[in-house]
Amino acid sequence: MTKGNGPVDLAKLRKIYKNDGTARALLDHFAERERFFTETTVERLRQNLEARGVPASAAQIRQSLDALEKIGAGELRIGRKGHQTRFVWAVNNVQLGVAARGESEQVDSANGAMAEPAGAQFLTHEFRLRPDVVLRLETPFDLTANEASRISDWVRTLPFST
Repeated sequence: MTKGNGPVDLAKLRKIYKNDGTARALLDHFAERERFFTETTVERLRQNLEARGVPASAAQIRQSLDALEKIGAGELRIGRKGHQTRFVWAVNNVQLGVAARGESEQVDSANGAMAEPAGAQFLTHEFRLRPDVVLRLETPFDLTANEASRISDWVRTLPFST
């Protein structure tokens, strides 16, 4: 539960979760992931929130990440010389999201995690088919109209019951 020089303050984490809607959406996103990465760009986070139907500006996301930095979750690095603004995680961000919800007290160090691949430009889309059925589809961020049409054609080939 460390950030190199000390533990993440869970009481402050939960206060951020309660009072900052953008941070809450980010932490909920992390809590629902299976894997964690040591580094995440602000743009990638903005795309993930947009896919969840949560409009957030890069400035709002940076403000939330700044708050997470202050409690020991990692370091916000402002993009310079061609690098994107990003957050370098000191802790497991999946566990951080779960702990923010109050569902766990464990937040391990991020040692051993992978950096998010630079080419990973995917958006996760959710479609509520029925009240109890949500479909999820991951598409490239730069999905073309032709590719969307191909996906639509593929869905029409799926078997159905009469």
